[in-house]
This record gives sequence, structure tokens and C-alpha cells, in this order.
Amino acid sequence: FNHDSIADLAIGAPRENIGAVLDAGIVHVLYGFAGAGPRGLRLTNNQAWNEGNVDTGGAIELDDRFGSVLAAGDLTGDGTDDLVVGTPGEDIGTFEDCGAVTLLVGQPGVGIHPAGSELFDQGDLDNGEARGDFDSFGFALAIGDFIEANAVGAEDLAIGVVQEDIVDVGGGGTVANAGGVAIVAGGFGLDPARSIAWAEGYRGSAGGNQGTATDRFYGFAVAAGDFDGDRTPDLAIGAVNARATTAAGDVVPTGAVYVLFGALFADGFETADAGLWSLATP
Repeated sequence: FNHDSIADLAIGAPRENIGAVLDAGIVHVLYGFAGAGPRGLRLTNNQAWNEGNVDTGGAIELDDRFGSVLAAGDLTGDGTDDLVVGTPGEDIGTFEDCGAVTLLVGQPGVGIHPAGSELFDQGDLDNGEARGDFDSFGFALAIGDFIEANAVGAEDLAIGVVQEDIVDVGGGGTVANAGGVAIVAGGFGLDPARSIAWAEGYRGSAGGNQGTATDRFYGFAVAAGDFDGDRTPDLAIGAVNARATTAAGDVVPTGAVYVLFGALFADGFETADAGLWSLATP
């Protein structure tokens, strides 16, 4: 986080009480060091962040559990890693457990610094989705260079919205807790105007339509990696309660993993669609 080529460690303590506020949550950042003597994590000059001491306009609140989910990567393109904190239990206005994501920016020679921090919830993103009760935006996080049209070196953020209600692409109404994933472009921080919404059967994601089954939880887990070896980042999405049909014809919740394969021209070069990934198998 401070660009000294030595790894640092972020630790979430989501059940930490802050004063009289129970389960507000906190994130500790411990910095690594190397020298002639002992090496490893410093026991001094470490940091403790909560929603009240970062420059986002947020506040310490009951049961937010700040620090429940963490991810690190260079979302600003300056060569220094930043820290993203998922708070799926965050209440937004009247929406309970709507969820939010906080970006804490790393600075060379400094480390995590409150200036430039950003706070997002689903209502801030320009992807057609809206806030809702118990959406749990920020339940899972992954960072990778998913959108190639970014500033050079900037990575992007995939966010699990695990209890999102999704309109059935087959015309069967709204599917409760189907789950979704939002991908937000990086650059000079996160860009909510450049965000993409994914769900099972949407934008070519495997799985067809959702049908009448509920609680699939697409976005329960997300992971970035080059799974097909073509040097472009891919995204794996876990749906812990996805259904499958047994040989006997029973529909049972087996769980599933969906993979969206990155492509060389995933910048929407011809279509102006930043989410135009390769939807074929490798």
C-alpha cells in the first residue's frame, strides 16, 4: 500500500465495537518492512480504519460490520495498491442491509490515506440496478483488469450483490435473491458511470433464465484470474445455491461456478459496450 515493494497486510475485524456502537467494524493495516535486523510486519506505525475516520462522509453505525470483506489492487493506476472494504450490512437510507463498498487509496511513501477515499452503494452505479433491502452489495470482491479501456495499469472491481432480486430474462417475473455481480471500472479511482451489471442468463452469462427457483445467490463469491491462459483476466462467479437436475429428474441446489472469459478487445471497441467479453469457452 505504500509502494515500497514489500507486502503489507489488511485485517478485517467486522465485529469490533467502537465506543458504544456494537459490531461497527474496523480494518487494521500492518506494514511490512525489511532491514538488517528482523523482517516482517511492523508492530509500530500501523493503522486502524473505520467508517468514521475515512474521508467518505460515512458514519459509524450499529451492525455495519465494516471490514467483512477485503480486496487489494491498483484501482487508481498509479502503481500503488489500494484497499477495498465491503460492508454488505450497511443500511442506506431506509434500505436495510443494502450494502456499500469503500475505496481506501494507497499513496507512495505514505500507505493508506483517508484523503481520496470513496464510498459507493448500488444506487451510485450507472448500470440499471437500484438499491434494495438486504441486497448485500459488497458481499464478495475481486480485482482485475476486466475493462481494457481503462487508464494504463488501472484495475477494475467486481462486486457480489448476493441477494439482488433479478427480473427473469425468460419473462417469469422477479426472482428473489437470484444474486448479481457489478463490475466497476477503475482509473483515477472507481468510476460509477462505467459500471456493468451481470446475473445468471444476463449479457450472455451461462445459466439461461432464472425460472421460478429463488435464492440462487449468484455473486456469493468472485475470483479473478487468467483461467484460459490467453493473458487476459477472467472472472469466476460462485452461485452457492444454483440448481441442477438429477438423473431422477429432481431439481436440487448443488451450487455452480460461472466463468466470464476476458478477451483482447473487451473494451467495447466496436460496440461501445465495456462489458462485451468473450462468452465462448476457451
